[in-house]
Amino acid sequence: MTKQSIELPVPELNATVKIVARDPSEGFKEYDKKSRVHIWGVDALPEVFIESVTLPASKERGVDPENDKAYDRYNRLYGRAYKTLGELIIGSLALNPQAAFADDLKLRFSRVAGCSCGCSPGLVASHTLRYDGRPVDVYVTLHETQEPTV
Repeated sequence: MTKQSIELPVPELNATVKIVARDPSEGFKEYDKKSRVHIWGVDALPEVFIESVTLPASKERGVDPENDKAYDRYNRLYGRAYKTLGELIIGSLALNPQAAFADDLKLRFSRVAGCSCGCSPGLVASHTLRYDGRPVDVYVTLHETQEPTV
């Protein structure tokens, strides 16, 4: 069975959101897990979302305490920016009458949201997001850097 999806523009953020319904044939564990929100183009986040910070020279941990602190700071700022943008996008999607998002929905940034190796960071929702009654995951593409009009 092919996964069903719908694409919605979010013009105020110059983004496109793809809502992908989960396939029940994937098994109950996969079908009913907490929803994920992935954002592409985060490297080009508007400056309103992230301070100017550069990635530390080395990702190797435990060698240089100053490098470890710099990398921790970079990760905190990156996660905060990702989460802020995700909350704006989910907020705009919640206005759609077909979306069933809980009022108390919270998003948590995770480096391993999509894969345990860390190749696909994202946001993990506190509840399963539903669209037309089906559990969904959300994929966002930022088209270019610009100041949001929100």
